[in-house]
Amino acid sequence: MPAAADAPDKADVLVVGAGFSGLSAALALVDAGRSVTVVEAEPRVGGRTRSGMTADGQWLELGGQWVGPEHLRLRALIARFGLSTEPSGRTGAVVRVTNGIRTEIGEGEEALAVLSPADAADVRQAAERFAAIVDSVDMASPWSTPGAESLDRGTFADWIDRSLGSPAARSYFSESCEAIFAPDPVDVSLLHAAYYFGSGGHIRSLLGVSREAQEERVTGGASAVCVAIGELLGERVVTGAAVRTIRVSDGVEAITRDGARFRARHVIVTLPPPLAGRLEYDPIMPSRRDQLTQRLHAISVVKLYLVYETPFWADAGLSGEGVLDAGPIRVVLDNTPVGYPRGVLVAFIEGADTIGPGPTDAESRRDAFLAAAVLLFGARAADPLEYLEFDWMSEEFARGCYSGHLAPGTWTRYGPALTESVGPIHWAGTETAGEWTGYMEGAVRSGERVAAEVLAALAAEERGAL
Repeated sequence: MPAAADAPDKADVLVVGAGFSGLSAALALVDAGRSVTVVEAEPRVGGRTRSGMTADGQWLELGGQWVGPEHLRLRALIARFGLSTEPSGRTGAVVRVTNGIRTEIGEGEEALAVLSPADAADVRQAAERFAAIVDSVDMASPWSTPGAESLDRGTFADWIDRSLGSPAARSYFSESCEAIFAPDPVDVSLLHAAYYFGSGGHIRSLLGVSREAQEERVTGGASAVCVAIGELLGERVVTGAAVRTIRVSDGVEAITRDGARFRARHVIVTLPPPLAGRLEYDPIMPSRRDQLTQRLHAISVVKLYLVYETPFWADAGLSGEGVLDAGPIRVVLDNTPVGYPRGVLVAFIEGADTIGPGPTDAESRRDAFLAAAVLLFGARAADPLEYLEFDWMSEEFARGCYSGHLAPGTWTRYGPALTESVGPIHWAGTETAGEWTGYMEGAVRSGERVAAEVLAALAAEERGAL
């Protein structure tokens, strides 16, 4: 892929960002016969997907990774480029630690079995009430949902506190939500939480019924899909070119930090919205768009790995999945690649736990992960071969992962600006997807949506010029 100085600088469409959304948009535009240039700040493609290596050369996912059965657009890309998927995780019992008490939940057993009958009934009733709210959300325009202003005014945490009677039930419900929905419930509105759960049918996971969205991953790493698209696009993709300014004048012009210029008739910005808001625009963005990007925050996430000589937990009939009700590590999963003889556990430190008073450096995060693994799987977990981590907040061109989430009041005041084009400037990214937001599938769908939008705009311009 060429550097900025060597790249073509004129196209029908300029795409800023070479993650799943940008590359999917570019691919759809090229398939439609349009000229495209993709400009990426990083020296690689992949966006918020990334592969790392263990000491013995095994790939591991450092960013987005999961593929569900309903991720049809992502699966179409996997098939198109001759890639494959493999199962994620393994069968066996799930371990849950609640108030220091360790419980194994066998396959087929209800996850709520760790609660008293009264608390389990409380959680079921709350999940049913939340499901009714989820079903009421207008996924195409959440601000049009009946009662949207009320739903958007209060936080998800407030609703949990009001809706569940006992501390044990509230704790279980919150833990289950946070395992699916990474931000702290205090940081997002009830409307946004319902929108997120509705975008991927996640409500089943609240009761431990299904983790379908996490059932598979791409063999070789999800970034292999982006690499394959990038190779097909060839010199249309320019890496190492960080866009600083987008200027609208007789089309659009994007100017990079080092002064390279790219001109096109339209531009698609696929950066995470908080980063898109930091670009310079000439003329400046409309107030509603600017206010939106100030209120849409990236999730703070560090992804952690422990690599063991063998997956010893499987010998005890355990799946490698564990849930804890306290501490910075709340969910642990077996993430051993198929065919790899070692055992690999993955965990996440998210939200407020990434900034203190929890572990804020690699050594303390490793210690926290080891402590959680020992609680879940016993003393053998204290002796890994290797520890790896990836801090997405420290990445200049991501500043967080997996996606962005809207603060209370944002959907109803500024929501339409998430996808509304501003003249020849168009927006994409997993945050803009009404289905599977926060997932790679959502990113692909957003790229294909915006490509159709731009194709229609180009066609209308050409008809008008006749």
